[in-house]
Amino acid sequence: MKRISYRNLENGKIENLGEKVKDKSFVVNLSVSTCLSCPEQRRIRLMEEIASKKDFCKEQFILLFGLGNNFDLMKKFVEKNDIKNITVGIIQKSHDLSDDDYFRIFKLDIDPRIMIFDKKGRIKFYEDLKNRRMIDKDFIIENIT
Repeated sequence: MKRISYRNLENGKIENLGEKVKDKSFVVNLSVSTCLSCPEQRRIRLMEEIASKKDFCKEQFILLFGLGNNFDLMKKFVEKNDIKNITVGIIQKSHDLSDDDYFRIFKLDIDPRIMIFDKKGRIKFYEDLKNRRMIDKDFIIENIT
C-alpha cells in the first residue's frame, strides 16, 4: 500500500500514499466503482461525515480510484457528488508498484476495501468479506483515534 502513487483530484499533483501515511491515523478506501447507488458510495458518505468532525482532517481520509480512470471524468464525479471532506485520487503507474501488486490490492474478496492505518503507517484494520459488517461510524472513529 505504501508504494501506491496517486494523482490528487483537487490539485492534479502526483502524491505517494506512504508519504501521506505518517504521524496521523488514516482511513483509505479503494474504489473501482462510480455507481451512485452502490454500497461503496455509502462508505464515501460515512467517511465524509467522520472527516467533517473537528478532531479529524481531510488528509486522514483518502479515497483512491483504480488505475486508468479518466482524470477529468473523475473530477466531475467528485464535484457532482459534492465530495469535499476526503482526499480523492486516481492510482498511477509507478515503478515501485508492479502489476501483481496492483491487482493484489484490488482482490475480489475485499469489498468495499477500507483500510485503517495507525500513526506509524501500519495497517491496523483491513476490510474483507468476513469482517465488512463491522464497519460503521463508531468502529472507524475507535480505530483511528
